Amino acid sequence: MEIPVNEIRPGVLKAAQLMERVLRAHDNQIGWKESSNHYLINKAFDTTDELANIWLDIEYNVKAGPNYNEDFILTNTAALKVIDIMNFCMMLLDNMDHEVNI
Repeated sequence: MEIPVNEIRPGVLKAAQLMERVLRAHDNQIGWKESSNHYLINKAFDTTDELANIWLDIEYNVKAGPNYNEDFILTNTAALKVIDIMNFCMMLLDNMDHEVNI
């Protein structure tokens, strides 16, 4: 079922725009079609581990008291990791080249 763009949820559109921005920043690199699915899965898992560690730092900082500069940097870094994970998952799905029935 095709969903008209004007009916896509705002959060999904925001995520897709952020994903595209990150992908365009790496247009000089080899494309994901040349990457194995094993590689993409490992990158997604590794990046998820990095996100978990950043999240622990964020929670520690909240308990330690406000440090707005460091909090901003950690939160921004966490958001970029989330975008990377979404991109690795999208690449994997694209490489699978399989019609998904939902």
